[in-house]
Amino acid sequence: MMGANQKKGPSRDNERRRIRAVVWGLIVLFVLMFLSGFLKGTPFEHISILLFALLFGGGLRLVSLALKTELGTAARFSLAITALATTLFVVLIGVASAMSVGAGLTLSDALESIEGLFYLTSALFLSGVAGSLVFVSGPSRANVLD
Repeated sequence: MMGANQKKGPSRDNERRRIRAVVWGLIVLFVLMFLSGFLKGTPFEHISILLFALLFGGGLRLVSLALKTELGTAARFSLAITALATTLFVVLIGVASAMSVGAGLTLSDALESIEGLFYLTSALFLSGVAGSLVFVSGPSRANVLD
């Protein structure tokens, strides 16, 4: 019995470290994505599409880690909000691409036309990230609101 409990503690800490690493990686990608908005009108303006794809991959990784861990309900909810927001970013890129093809707009103009949705998704992402970091930060907070 004692051995099983001792293994569970470090394993749980490793899971939390992995989740924290993914969440911090998503934060870095998000900041880079924001900064890439200043590249508009340059040959590098579409680098944000690559960053969106990386953000989406990180969101999928976060979902897979969250499903494998034994976190509380509130922590899983925060992780789900974060993953949902990363998915919404990719969906919005798809909508903008469809608008550029269907309406004859450039991709930059299509992205600009749905800019408000990106801001709402960013707010959702930031609230999910904040909650994820709070609930995964320590052992005493992990099972809050189970």
